Amino acid sequence: MKKRISYSDVIRQLVDFESVALLPHENDTGAAATSYDRASYYDAETDTYVNWGDRVPWGHLSKSNADGSGFIEKYEDGSILAADIKGCGVLVRSFFATPRAGHIEIYVDGGETPVVDMPLADYVKAKGRYEGLDGLVYVTEALGNNNYVPITFNSSLKIILREGWGKYFHFSYRLFDSDTEVEPTPACLTDEQYSALREVNAILSDPGVAPCCNDGARRTVSCAIPSGASATVLETEGEGAIGELKLKINTEMSELDWYAVMQKLELSIFWDGEESPSVWAPVGDFFATAGGKCYQTLPMGKCDDGWFYCRFLMPYENGAKIVLENLSELNLAVELEMTSAALSHGIEEYGRFHAKWSMNRFLPERKDRELDYTVLKTEGRGRFLGFDLHINTNVGDKPVHWWGEGDELFFVDGEKFPSTHGTGSEDYFGYAWCRGDYFSRAFHSQNWTTTLRGVPGDYNNVRFHLLDSIGFHTGFEGAIEKTWEDEVVQYASTAYWYLDKNGTDPYTPVKYEGDDADRRYLSLKRLEEKRARQMATNVVEGEEMQILTHRGVSLQLQSLHFETKGYSRDRALIFGGMNSRVADDAYMLLSFELFEDYKGELYGYFAKGSIFGTALLSLDGKALCDPIDFYDEKVDRARTDKIALGQVDLKAGTHRLEIQIVKNRCNQNIFVLDCLVFGEE
Repeated sequence: MKKRISYSDVIRQLVDFESVALLPHENDTGAAATSYDRASYYDAETDTYVNWGDRVPWGHLSKSNADGSGFIEKYEDGSILAADIKGCGVLVRSFFATPRAGHIEIYVDGGETPVVDMPLADYVKAKGRYEGLDGLVYVTEALGNNNYVPITFNSSLKIILREGWGKYFHFSYRLFDSDTEVEPTPACLTDEQYSALREVNAILSDPGVAPCCNDGARRTVSCAIPSGASATVLETEGEGAIGELKLKINTEMSELDWYAVMQKLELSIFWDGEESPSVWAPVGDFFATAGGKCYQTLPMGKCDDGWFYCRFLMPYENGAKIVLENLSELNLAVELEMTSAALSHGIEEYGRFHAKWSMNRFLPERKDRELDYTVLKTEGRGRFLGFDLHINTNVGDKPVHWWGEGDELFFVDGEKFPSTHGTGSEDYFGYAWCRGDYFSRAFHSQNWTTTLRGVPGDYNNVRFHLLDSIGFHTGFEGAIEKTWEDEVVQYASTAYWYLDKNGTDPYTPVKYEGDDADRRYLSLKRLEEKRARQMATNVVEGEEMQILTHRGVSLQLQSLHFETKGYSRDRALIFGGMNSRVADDAYMLLSFELFEDYKGELYGYFAKGSIFGTALLSLDGKALCDPIDFYDEKVDRARTDKIALGQVDLKAGTHRLEIQIVKNRCNQNIFVLDCLVFGEE
């Protein structure tokens, strides 16, 4: 007899950490229907991957980069069949980079009338059908349009995008066990179903305080870990499960030392007496923020009080052991908190939680897959939960304008062509155009950038899968196309997955020495160079600031080379574009790192000209000085003289700079920040 799942129960599985820890049964898997370029395919007769891999057109041969063009079938009226899924399952995530007015129609179980029929531009907004569901339906600050309202189906799901719908789509879905029957999504939801959506939406809207599987006993351990030492911080016996794991570092340190600790304090977790850990990663990477920055997703995050958290359920049959090894030069005081969770099923039904950091391990040996960067390669039965990607574009001598574009590729159970083939790295992580904006949502985040697009620096992206976890039965290979060589862009990744206790996890811990260590800690070296430069010049570059949020400008905030000479390091941060108008009340919020305390006069260099307006600058919530008028009809993007911004008293650490346009003196209202100067240059 089949087990029946109600639509409301499926909705609640969006935030259910226990259900995703259960090992998959027959037919339980996940995949995605996307607009990937169909020029890429696998030729079985020749055993060849044809036109494989995105190469960005600037500087590289573009083999396959029309990823907004793919579809299953095109109709006479210009509409396309975007997805045609067979089986019993649920559509979990819909993503679009450029939604327009053309309708999206979703048909369930062969019905002639769609259960969803609305303009695509409305489908990705918390309006109309999705009024108030802004934790489920939203646009990220980095311009990714996401809809996580589930659509269930019993035998089939068909999605048609009508002419004028836009470009670039992802439909991520989960297929249930073969013995499952699900309540299909109706065209008009009941009050009870809307109530379930609102309940889950409330959790996803504030994921940092969301409930989880942590109703058991809580243990807190404090320990000192000297430089070069390791410590078994916590050890349990018998059967049980960790419902939430939290960690806090109580040692005071500089911003640069903090980042070094994030990379050099390594976490290992052993289940059931195993000799090689199932979890091994630097602390920052394990908690999906290589820079150790604050952000909140549902499974992981770092709160403002300094506590990192992980809510993935971690079952074990015969004890657990948690070890921290301190490879940094600091003596550390660490606090660990573990909350146990009760299990609703027998221990044999659960996978063991795995998380492994990796850099260039198990890359494909095939020449026709040379662009594929391996995120995870494992054998056995389990579920893929997503991955964290730390990108460093500050490798070579020349900046990279666009680090992304490569597609995610997920091969399930030995399939030759991946059942998930994406449309660009940033699309997988829930945003678009490689924008450098900070954002944090329940299942994905860009929680750290040390720079703007087009300037060498670091980016940290993460995406998690719960309801849309990808079940596998014999093995899983996950990759993401890397569009630049290692000499230009460096990737490091942390994969998360469940695996049956007899499965094969080849990612044993690695010690890095010599040249390998130099490459492993390249980001740290670059930050040390940035610190030395800042302290020698007293200058914080505008283009090296992180975008937190912005409003009233249609173009991306970015760094561009200036033809006019005299700008610091020949670059500047541009707010707006030369061919677009900035709103009268536009503003942007940026953050920057100050590596030592400073008390005294703050100065700035900007640009002036006939397309500039008047701006008010505030630092850490306080106005620096009166609004500054940058309009000058006699010049074009000329660098200003040094402008005094006022007296400041700042501690080393992270600070926030807000720029608000307060007066429009021209048709475009551009703002340019060259740099801030703390004292004399």
